[in-house]
Amino acid sequence: MAGADGFMSPAGVASRSGLSRKTVYRAIASGALVAYRPTSRYLIPEWAYEAWITRERTAVVEGWQPLPRPAVPDVGSGDELRAIESEAA
Repeated sequence: MAGADGFMSPAGVASRSGLSRKTVYRAIASGALVAYRPTSRYLIPEWAYEAWITRERTAVVEGWQPLPRPAVPDVGSGDELRAIESEAA
């Protein structure tokens, strides 16, 4: 069952469908199962699960665009770290 936000984890999809998590991850990788990855974890919308499990994939995947991942902030470089370490020594 989807959470209050309407999303499920790959483990939740696997449990609900009776398939393995590996199968769910393969479906995500192939594009057969729509999933978002705003952080390090996948989120699968309820509508995507329903479409995937009933095999109405083409209607869902056609025209679907994934959300861009947020940019990773620049937190420094190796050169800056070496400069700080050399100053401390």
